[in-house]
Amino acid sequence: MLQKNLKKLVLFASLLFALPALGNAQQPNPAAHKNTDSILAVLPALPKESVYLQFDKNSYNIGDTVWFKGIITAGDDHQTSDLSNILYVELIDAQDSVIKRLTLYASRGLSNGDFPVLNDYVPAEYRIRAYTKYMLNYGPDFFFNKVIPFGVVAAPNMSNGRLGLSLYPEGGNLVNGIRSKVAIELIAPGNTAEAASGTVFDSDKNEVATFIIGKDGLGAFPITPVAGKTYWIAIDLNGKTLSKNLPNASAAGFILTVNSFLRDSIYVKISGKLPAAQTPTGFNVRLVARAKGGTYYSSQGKFTGLALGINIPKNILPPGVIQFVLQSAAGDVLAIRNIFNKTNDKLLLDLKNEGLNTSKTINNFTLQVKNPAGQLTNSNFAVSVVKVDDVPNTKQYSWQDLYADVNLTSAYYGEIKTPEKYFTNGAVDLLPDLDLLMLTRPDFKYKLAGVNQVYSDNSLQQPEKNLTLEGLIKGIDDKPVKGAKVSVFALAEGFKKDTLTNERGYFKFDDLDLPDSTKLLISAQKKGVRFCNVYVAAPVYPNVDALPAIDAISDSTWLADNQKVQTPDDKKQPQLPKKTRILKEVKITAKKVEKPTLLNRYGTDNSYTVKGKDLKDWGKLSVGLRIKLPFVLYNNGVFYSLRYPNPALHVVFNNVEIDPQRIDDYLDADDIENVKILEGLHYKTLYGIPINPKAMNLDDIILITTKQWAGTAKTAYALKKVTLNIADENGAMKERIFYTGMEPGNKMTYSFPGYAKQSVFNPNFSGNLNSAKTIYWNPNIDTNSNGEASISFMPPAKGNYRIEVTGIDQEGNLGSLNYRYKVE
Repeated sequence: MLQKNLKKLVLFASLLFALPALGNAQQPNPAAHKNTDSILAVLPALPKESVYLQFDKNSYNIGDTVWFKGIITAGDDHQTSDLSNILYVELIDAQDSVIKRLTLYASRGLSNGDFPVLNDYVPAEYRIRAYTKYMLNYGPDFFFNKVIPFGVVAAPNMSNGRLGLSLYPEGGNLVNGIRSKVAIELIAPGNTAEAASGTVFDSDKNEVATFIIGKDGLGAFPITPVAGKTYWIAIDLNGKTLSKNLPNASAAGFILTVNSFLRDSIYVKISGKLPAAQTPTGFNVRLVARAKGGTYYSSQGKFTGLALGINIPKNILPPGVIQFVLQSAAGDVLAIRNIFNKTNDKLLLDLKNEGLNTSKTINNFTLQVKNPAGQLTNSNFAVSVVKVDDVPNTKQYSWQDLYADVNLTSAYYGEIKTPEKYFTNGAVDLLPDLDLLMLTRPDFKYKLAGVNQVYSDNSLQQPEKNLTLEGLIKGIDDKPVKGAKVSVFALAEGFKKDTLTNERGYFKFDDLDLPDSTKLLISAQKKGVRFCNVYVAAPVYPNVDALPAIDAISDSTWLADNQKVQTPDDKKQPQLPKKTRILKEVKITAKKVEKPTLLNRYGTDNSYTVKGKDLKDWGKLSVGLRIKLPFVLYNNGVFYSLRYPNPALHVVFNNVEIDPQRIDDYLDADDIENVKILEGLHYKTLYGIPINPKAMNLDDIILITTKQWAGTAKTAYALKKVTLNIADENGAMKERIFYTGMEPGNKMTYSFPGYAKQSVFNPNFSGNLNSAKTIYWNPNIDTNSNGEASISFMPPAKGNYRIEVTGIDQEGNLGSLNYRYKVE
């Protein structure tokens, strides 16, 4: 797989155009950028990794669990990666803060995990981000990001009854005397698309062209601007005439026209006009085809004013969104055009119903998978079954199509509505609509720039195979200690390892297979050295920035009242506004925590919270909890509830149940963010606690959340963060962040960010079979040698159900299936 991808990293076609000349004085409409191609020059010769997550559904209620499957791919053929074994997945709130971070082990590029949507989450749009450390070399634009609503979240209506209209000349420019295409996007009240028809007029009231806007709000028309004339469009919509001016055409510039509808090739036409003074000498230009940050085609030559046509074979370009860029010799952008390169790499899926579809009985299905050539193939799939009637926002969100996610939506910041429609069987007629989408999307991710390092030391990151613990040992003279013995202990896991520091005082423990938040004791000693101070290298995660502002329409795009009705006699011609986008604004309202009373079972119906700062003055944590938690006793290492029949309570540390007798060994009060009492069977299911019928559901949970887990820790286990100027392996000095004890010493306790617990799916019916959520989720189904796999589940009630199947085979072919049926 690696050799196959290495062969397809880049194709530079050194085709020299016999183009007459262009000058550098003319600056077309696209802003000037420099394309350094530095990613290819700097990074190791390894395929680029990408991450995609598949979810059990697209929106969630409060109290649900987000189940997901992670897929790490490498190279253009998006085969599962054998480079990185560690996947980071983060749940981010509306304020761009990480609520929870999971570190997952990926085998053959595949992993799975979950995020509980806790009852104290406010209804809002949350974001899930995923990446490998190797992807940090390319910057956050290459990370997986998906915005998902928790609870019923109504999209804000920013139009207030207004109409939005944007115009997009192909390539970005209009040039006098050169025929080109202009795409239109019409947004009706409520931010919805609208079908309409329209006409293009010139300043002499002549009809130049007519056009149709489809139901998706997109349309296009051809135009050849004439010098000295201006142009405007009139759209008939619901008995009103809407109008808007076209951008003024230039006397000199470039038009980049691309036809992606041919079977085996893409036709690119470069045309334009030069200033008269520059025509004799010509102008050096370069045509580049880029995708996902890489360059796949490059040719250069001299343009003198004559149009040039180029046929580029489709098979030398990767599937998905391709950006064609026309540049000057200095790297200034002259014209840009995005197209979609559609290839035949979709798996063929068929789902057969093997029996009766009745509730509370096993429903059986057989999945059969064939590769694009129609041959049976071994594949890996995730399957979810959802009772559609009970999923919020069902009409607002489409079903998941892995091919669309990998090749289309991943290339843009904003939401693309129903992207799967372009890739279903028989979607050939939608290719023109897909091309219009390419013309009207200004939010393409992959900028013309080099490597965007996000690590603080600005060094290249290698694929991460396992978790490590690194650090530094220094003496009383603040100099590195060579040959010191460093030992690490995890008492709860029965883990112990030793190593020696190198000549620079560094130590490193590889392949640490430990759960998240494992309490490690690290010690250092060397014969003849009285004092050793332990420094542990702090894990470095990329910053969380707000997504680029693209999910809403700015005021400048909406047509003002005086723009809604115009005639050719109107002299006022407003300038074309530039379309911009902003994130949807969701109003967050704090959830009030009720005071514990008899009516709310002393705070257990709505989780009662004790802040960590209120536990600091009581010495041991067990003493503080006994005093501050209402109606809770601590006796002989066990917490009890004062409620009849005094059941023992469970203690969960972050997301893992621990032995209450050792609570003071695990934790210090200074490390605690908060402590909550949780009641309910769903919490026991969430944290993997067996149900005890004798406890009568009174064996509540004491949930202890550390500052590090909550993301509010400035130090770990009373540690302080220091920045040291140290030498790397090549002897170069650089700054790096370490944790060390508040007081110098040869021992320190450290909370290790290990692997997240892999939970097993259990359907959560909230005690009511008629309010089922996701009823079946299996992220790891392999087909057999006949390309088949069995799927069985029990629908809890009558209603409409949706089965979503998404997967990938060994060759990187992708497949998705959306199957709906009714249970009687």
